Amino acid sequence: EPTPTPTTVAAPSSGPLPAPQPVDTTRALAFLNQATFGPTAAALADVQVNGLDRWLEQQFRAPESTIPDGLSLDALRAQVFTNWMQAPDQLRQRVAFALSQLLVVSANKNIYGPEMSPWVQMLSKYAFTNYRTLLREATLSPAMGKFLDLANSRKASGTSAPNENYPREVLQLFSIGLWKLNMDGTQEKDAQNLPKPSYTQDAVKESARALSGWTYPTKPGATAQSSNQEYFVGLMEPRPAYHDMGAKTLPGGTVLPAGQSTTADLEGFIDAIFNHPNVPPFVATRLIRSLVTSNPSPAYVERVANVFADNGSGVRGDMQAVIRAVLTDEDAAVTGPQDGHLKDPVLHIVGLARALGAQATDPTMFMYLFGTISQMPLAPNTVFNFYSPLAALPGQKGLFGPEFQVYAPAQTLLRGNLIWALLSGQLGSSFTVNLAPFTALANDPAALVEKVNQTLFFGRMSTELRLVLVDATQAVAGYNTQQRVLGALYLAALSSEYAVFTGGPVQ
Repeated sequence: EPTPTPTTVAAPSSGPLPAPQPVDTTRALAFLNQATFGPTAAALADVQVNGLDRWLEQQFRAPESTIPDGLSLDALRAQVFTNWMQAPDQLRQRVAFALSQLLVVSANKNIYGPEMSPWVQMLSKYAFTNYRTLLREATLSPAMGKFLDLANSRKASGTSAPNENYPREVLQLFSIGLWKLNMDGTQEKDAQNLPKPSYTQDAVKESARALSGWTYPTKPGATAQSSNQEYFVGLMEPRPAYHDMGAKTLPGGTVLPAGQSTTADLEGFIDAIFNHPNVPPFVATRLIRSLVTSNPSPAYVERVANVFADNGSGVRGDMQAVIRAVLTDEDAAVTGPQDGHLKDPVLHIVGLARALGAQATDPTMFMYLFGTISQMPLAPNTVFNFYSPLAALPGQKGLFGPEFQVYAPAQTLLRGNLIWALLSGQLGSSFTVNLAPFTALANDPAALVEKVNQTLFFGRMSTELRLVLVDATQAVAGYNTQQRVLGALYLAALSSEYAVFTGGPVQ
């Protein structure tokens, strides 16, 4: 039985770009906070003049920033971080980061760079393709094969059964979810007003049977074995002798007939879960929460889910159409106090660096510090990600606030310590910020704070925060220009206005 080949990625469109449709500063800032790792002055000017659709199309066509093969895990993290900060294909970087929190593989288990780099490359390569492609490539990925134990899972014998780890998680976390959903993301309820399960344990067992009989790719120069040793380049290979050939009934009622090949059953499984009615609202909700707001309205979810189900040309799962729907929806113009979401540590720090024009010449020197604030790049704690996507907002019953799971009081202090270290030059030449434009204004607190406003908030700082920062700056002796500058930047970066993604207007 031949080994499946990677899905071919179509060349970007070369037709005319959408006509410019200028937008105001508030909308452009909200959009860039969602579609990139943080606004810059140049990106803001571009979006204001050309609008959202034109910028998105340019990004869909932009060359992919690649990840070299053969990197150590530290070097891989450093390259990924550098791409987050500096790569011109910011939309791809941001979407791949969102996908990495939906389709999870972690360096907590895959501890070497060559185990993780093909996974990072896969998420980047297929970010703008189709969600079915992502599910297929994830399922056949040897990195996922190791992380969730699908590699070398064999049909039942007298002493063993196919491994259920990946089949369970692909259903629960990557595609369908635990409960039947309406298109607006709300749960279907039974006569007793209880949610309806979307699949059963028997369906997990049947799925495990359908996915039995795969092993790692054969390393170049090696002889193919019934169960290959770990190797992570390419797709996993079928081993028909270890595949369950019986009929299987999958979630949603799809039946795979007896006698199918290992590859045919896998493709049938991918088709079954991809076409499950839960997938559009499930994926829509996850992407909206990651990119835009923790508490999307049912109407917002339904609009995006409808685009997932049909991009307007009869295509299901078109990621470019879904991304466009998420980012250009009327509800994506977040302005209210319950809109947006708390920034991940990575988004907070990288966004600050981008706004300040910081240079990270050797990210390996400070990557470990992200571990202290509970978001070591490429190493989520579990298959559920760095935090549960369903975590509640502290003290607010009925609202979601997933990122607050990594912003407990101790983590707040540690994040503040990292920001201070970055701003004050404690990381040496590995991370540098040019403070000279701020230092020149240190003797004029109002002017200094306005410089901070224009640099970090692009002129949208509230009057209340402005007054706090001016008072704090005036409290520092005038001769201590460095402390005035560091204090104003530090307090601004830690403020709720900066730590939370919103696009609210000046108050």
